[in-house]
Amino acid sequence: MMAEYVLNDKQRHLLRRLAPGLKQAQIGLEWNVVMGANITAIFESGKINLRSLGWHHANHEDFEQFVDQGFFRVTKHNRIGQPLGYALSDKLIIAAVENNFLLPDPMAN
Repeated sequence: MMAEYVLNDKQRHLLRRLAPGLKQAQIGLEWNVVMGANITAIFESGKINLRSLGWHHANHEDFEQFVDQGFFRVTKHNRIGQPLGYALSDKLIIAAVENNFLLPDPMAN
């Protein structure tokens, strides 16, 4: 039994939507994220509107899970300690999507 990343369907979908733009370097790898009650605003330097990819629906739990699984890294916090900035691991996201979220085999060379 192959091990998988721990992600729900929504989180897998969000990462799948990112992969093509990451491959083409159309999505910035440094994100500033502002989470409202129902909507998330993401500011980055890329050419693709992340809202068109459904990322305005990503919430705290999604971002926490992406950090936990190694896809994102927190780069800055606001005054009350909430994550505000994230760095994306583009190669890991692309590889995970291409391998259908199976973890790399530690025994493979």
